[in-house]
Amino acid sequence: MVEDKLGLYAVADGVTMPYGGGPASRLAISSLRSLFKGDLAETIPQVNRTVLEEKKKSPGIGSSTLTAAQVTDGSVRIAHAGDSSAFLIRENTMILKTAPQNREGFLTNTIGEYFEGATLYNKEIKSGDYLILATDGVTAVLNHDEIEDIVTRQKEPKKIVEYSLREIGRRPRQYRDDRSMVVVEV
Repeated sequence: MVEDKLGLYAVADGVTMPYGGGPASRLAISSLRSLFKGDLAETIPQVNRTVLEEKKKSPGIGSSTLTAAQVTDGSVRIAHAGDSSAFLIRENTMILKTAPQNREGFLTNTIGEYFEGATLYNKEIKSGDYLILATDGVTAVLNHDEIEDIVTRQKEPKKIVEYSLREIGRRPRQYRDDRSMVVVEV
């Protein structure tokens, strides 16, 4: 999700097992878009409740990761549930990275199942910073140093995304996972 007018950005990745991750991730994003009134900390639990309510009506809905960022004058607030990541890069150095919420390969915090609340990050931002949101289909293939290097070399958000996704496509992967990425230049 890219909502420049609101300064709101997000990626969601449906959990494959046991079922219904795709519908859950689409519902998480659409709910975030419709429920957001300016405060991520309030909105993410509402998104979770919406997904849970819809699961009762439609058992084909599973669970999803959700990493969202709100950019305002001089700061970014990140709300994080699952293993999709957020990074903040300043002057070619990664100054913030979210921690994946999993244990022994299993997610411990997702929207629509096992939700323990979003982990919140607040950070000052400066002109020239890059905010990156990426699903684990990106971060399982590109490590933090590689992401930092791609941002440093490519500079433009569209080129960063295109180069990253091309590079992921060239490499062998254990499984084909969703590869979603949002890059915002502050």
